[in-house]
Amino acid sequence: MGADRLDAILEATRERVAALRPRMRELERQAAEAPEPRPFERIVAARHVGVIAEVKRRSPSTGA
Repeated sequence: MGADRLDAILEATRERVAALRPRMRELERQAAEAPEPRPFERIVAARHVGVIAEVKRRSPSTGA
């Protein structure tokens, strides 16, 4: 009985993986076509760094 359940889980997992493969190929294609990321370390090390910050005095969930 346990083997039947494991076989069912295995088959369901195989189906989910097979269904996700086309999406994975699309994501890989998009990643290959994406522009190179900006050089974060060089930007931070530069003399002129702009910072956008926000300070919240109270949590919005408290209603105040």
